[in-house]
Amino acid sequence: MGLEKLLKDVLPKGDHFEALHLRNVPIETHPLITAKHDTNEPAPLTIKTQHLFVLFYQGKVIYGLEIYVYLTLKHGSSSLFDAERTIFISKADTTGYADCKLSYKNVTKAIIQYILSLDPNAYLQNVLPKERDYSKIDPSLITKKTSAAKALRIISNRLNQDSQPLRKPLDEQLSHSYQCSHNVKTKLCLFTRPAAEYLFAASSKNPRKHVVDGERLLKWWIDILDEILLETFRENTEAKMRIPGEDPINVKRYLRSTKYGHWEAGDVFGNNGKDLAAFRLPLFPDDPKTRFLRKLVEEDRIYKTDLSTFWTELQERQEFKLSVIVSVIGIYGHVAEIPCNLPSTRDQIEASSRRQFNSIKNYITGEEYDVISGATEAYVNVRDFLKIKLNRKLLQIIGDCQTGRKSKSAERQEVVTTLQVRKRPKKI
Repeated sequence: MGLEKLLKDVLPKGDHFEALHLRNVPIETHPLITAKHDTNEPAPLTIKTQHLFVLFYQGKVIYGLEIYVYLTLKHGSSSLFDAERTIFISKADTTGYADCKLSYKNVTKAIIQYILSLDPNAYLQNVLPKERDYSKIDPSLITKKTSAAKALRIISNRLNQDSQPLRKPLDEQLSHSYQCSHNVKTKLCLFTRPAAEYLFAASSKNPRKHVVDGERLLKWWIDILDEILLETFRENTEAKMRIPGEDPINVKRYLRSTKYGHWEAGDVFGNNGKDLAAFRLPLFPDDPKTRFLRKLVEEDRIYKTDLSTFWTELQERQEFKLSVIVSVIGIYGHVAEIPCNLPSTRDQIEASSRRQFNSIKNYITGEEYDVISGATEAYVNVRDFLKIKLNRKLLQIIGDCQTGRKSKSAERQEVVTTLQVRKRPKKI
């Protein structure tokens, strides 16, 4: 099912929305988990892709969700790669400027289910490698490795000869493509911690934005993932939650209301507390666990700290000593239906480069949302950029979910927040 249909089914009936699904170019990156030095196996190939979902209502930004998808490829017994998919839910936020009654919980769930449905091979076409081999590209092209003298000769030849089409576009010559099995095992990870804002600067100053505490935020996410487990994953899927510093008995208290019967206290990164944390924990962007691992490197304790010690010391970090509930939540298993959905050009806008992705993202995150003009200016800037530069439009959606409307002065909007404290980018 496409993104438009999924969102249409959870947005209020008859209301007009616009959506941006921006996807970065897939890039080769470092392995998510550090390999042991004594292994003879080659390092797996890891592909990272970033998604940004933004919802607009009546010409204003109202909601955003940022997700990273990693594919770890290993050679199998056939020509296909064996693959494992890791989905990291990074940031989610609202602005409080929605003048209709909608469930951000259902919107978030729909987007995650859309990501889970995507064919992993959609991420494996035209992958940017860590290092580009310019010696293998068409010699008639000018790249950053081309000397000034050679570039002038190429330009002169083009002027003096009839133009000939390139054998392959430059991007294709500098990128790689792979293929993996559709039936990948999926690990879905997130870290919940309450904060005033993550994607939308100063939005907490809007009195209509409701900032929830750590316990309510944790329950909010557990409800979403519990429904996803029941509707999307197979029966034997692992589902675990850890609250650093909390006894497993207290952790299970938050899982009593879940309907999926296999929730456990713990995490999906390793069951043996004596294993070294460095070889078990993934390195996600702007993640407290990753920051602590790097601190252990600086202290020369990275190969001395096991998982039990890691989780014990993590709770003493400054960002955890705020008397709020934080949690690590993970799901690990196969989705019930093999993911083979190919994203349509209507459902997504793929940036041509990381620079373009960040430029469009900055139109959203570079505004101040303490007043409504920030939400409207972000909308206008994105809309005009897509139209002028890319000849594209935002996805138009008319809601089809039966729900009541509310006035501007009615119930405050719920806020969706997850992990990182927002780092304000430079304006472009």
